[in-house]
Amino acid sequence: MDEISPECMIKCQRKARKDHVCCECRRVIKDGIVYEFVSGIWDHEPSSFKTCTRCVVLRAAYAQVVEPYSAPPPFTCLFESIRERVQDEGHAWAVKFKSPIQNLAKTEEQATDLPLIASAPES
Repeated sequence: MDEISPECMIKCQRKARKDHVCCECRRVIKDGIVYEFVSGIWDHEPSSFKTCTRCVVLRAAYAQVVEPYSAPPPFTCLFESIRERVQDEGHAWAVKFKSPIQNLAKTEEQATDLPLIASAPES
């Protein structure tokens, strides 16, 4: 699925009725938390992905900083793509990436009554 456009795709937000695992960070999306669900057909193969709100914010920030110049990272490769950018472009890119993350996180918190995984303390 590397950088292949889907033949068809749907994207929606769902409220978890049971625990799921985020396709990007592998953290648990707890019952009752809103997450992004994407389903589609890539290279004649159906796939679906569940992404926690933290990673949705990171993907959107990545798109703001990188996508005008290149394709978005494939699902499950967001953190690898971020690491590669920081290694290739250094600290300046990481600083440029920080502002969109903070702005998007504030927007997400204001848009929903449900707690964001991004605002949950790490254990």
